[in-house]
Amino acid sequence: MGNFQHNDRRQLLTGWPLPGLKPTRARGIVLGLLRGALHEDRHVDAETLYRTALTAGDMISLASIYRALADFEQLGLIQVHAFRGMRKVYELDVGQSRDHLVNVDTGEISHLPPQSLDTCCALVAAEREVQVVHRHVTLYVRDNRAG
Repeated sequence: MGNFQHNDRRQLLTGWPLPGLKPTRARGIVLGLLRGALHEDRHVDAETLYRTALTAGDMISLASIYRALADFEQLGLIQVHAFRGMRKVYELDVGQSRDHLVNVDTGEISHLPPQSLDTCCALVAAEREVQVVHRHVTLYVRDNRAG
């Protein structure tokens, strides 16, 4: 995990996140696209970031996108998810537990509301006399309404 402090996370949404990380054009483009994805509650892969940048008129290479993502990951600015059978997807790490629901038929990824698992985690922790320090839950689902 990187050295990005929890108190600095609000910088992810407003300004350049780290004084020690040079604000290159490519990093600025990728950060802007990740902010947009966060605002829309979307998970994006590198190729989607690339296509979105080109559509917006930002000339950037796919290699530059991967470099920026690697820099952000190394510093702990983003979460990288490798859901089974899918490309890696990225989202800004805003410092909160984000559990996921992945539709195995459509590839749609959504966030589970934290409160939906809080009670279950509290019960398990109490029963086992432990404290939950981190939670990462991914539910793989199939839509029963289809077919």
